[in-house]
Amino acid sequence: MPLIIRDPSNAFPRGEVAEHVVSTRRLFHTVLTAAGLASEEEAALSLSQNPTDDPDRQFVFSEAIPPQNVVNLLRKRQPELIRDRACDQPRRAVWLGQHKLIETGGDRWNSTTSSTIPKKT
Repeated sequence: MPLIIRDPSNAFPRGEVAEHVVSTRRLFHTVLTAAGLASEEEAALSLSQNPTDDPDRQFVFSEAIPPQNVVNLLRKRQPELIRDRACDQPRRAVWLGQHKLIETGGDRWNSTTSSTIPKKT
């Protein structure tokens, strides 16, 4: 997903495109750094730092909460989907390389590799 940052502190070179995975978990540290309010520890976790310095660089975390309006529509029109696919449950995932672990609703885990994940065309 594209992310554009306007940085008045000029910690990010203009027009730069990050080719590596960027975690939104680092936005807080980045905003503090750009505002000149970050401690040395917080500034070290800014997105403006070298990505190889990020202690969590290998991992990608994700969380999704189903939109309530969609869940309400499914309840009226296809309630079996909610039951069969847990469409009303939040999902959390962690990726490490080609492996992905998905938690659905707090008690269902599904492990997969990138070879089984559909590719965008």
